[in-house]
Amino acid sequence: MSCDNPVKVDLEAMRCPNAQIMVNRVLANFIKSDSQCLHINSIEPSLYRSIKQRVAHYEIAVNTSEGKGQVITEQNKEKWLCNYDEEDFSDVTMVNEIILKKQS
Repeated sequence: MSCDNPVKVDLEAMRCPNAQIMVNRVLANFIKSDSQCLHINSIEPSLYRSIKQRVAHYEIAVNTSEGKGQVITEQNKEKWLCNYDEEDFSDVTMVNEIILKKQS
């Protein structure tokens, strides 16, 4: 499921509940917008399931899928150490991509 010019949101090393709070805001704005696609990158393993459940509550049809994940790199870790504790990301190995696309 690809889309031209998707809105991209990188949650970096944000974990729940903060990741879910941010996604709730992002989803509400996405649903109201003219944008057709949203890509969310997150290390939170439960976020895909949570997003699917959240999208089901909206009155607009949105396809949700998982994109290609990326292995967390040393560069990711160095960047994240400025804003997150290492324990926030020490138990995960992947940055997951979640793709949402409004149905026409």
